[in-house]
Amino acid sequence: MTEKLHGVNSYTVSLLPLIVFTCMRIINVEDIKSMNWDVIWLVAGGIALGNALSTTGLANVLAHLIDYSQFNSFALIMVISMVGWLISNFVSSTATANLMIPISIAILSTYSGEESINTNYALMVIAIIMSFGMSLPISTPPNALAYSTGHITNWDMLKSGGTVGIICCILTGIFFYFVI
Repeated sequence: MTEKLHGVNSYTVSLLPLIVFTCMRIINVEDIKSMNWDVIWLVAGGIALGNALSTTGLANVLAHLIDYSQFNSFALIMVISMVGWLISNFVSSTATANLMIPISIAILSTYSGEESINTNYALMVIAIIMSFGMSLPISTPPNALAYSTGHITNWDMLKSGGTVGIICCILTGIFFYFVI
């Protein structure tokens, strides 16, 4: 959050606690080895893909594949949100957001429909709805932890997470339509 003040990027800052905790012997090499590096690589890969979509211009290419000007602005935002929600049920929500947000920005910035779109509010709604993807263990770290206990099956997560996710998506859509 303070990157603009000191010029050190957030990736470097996130390593500082690891270095300090290791030097102070709060954590040791065995703790670092026991970390779930698969999840860290998954999230890092999603961040890298999202950055690549933005910097290479692929997000703009994908955004121009369809003429979105014929869509209602509310419908467009909800379609993007629901695609993101669906993906985030099968991939980490963080990775999905890192993939979908650059594409969403490109789509929303090129939208020339009847109504104007407040990009900040639209991105907020898209991100919130994507965070409701919690139907499978991979969706969120808390799901993975709950599933790892062995007391919860995929079917249990699909029923409860899917139901809660759909209800939350509908309520967010209603809130967005009437309030924002």
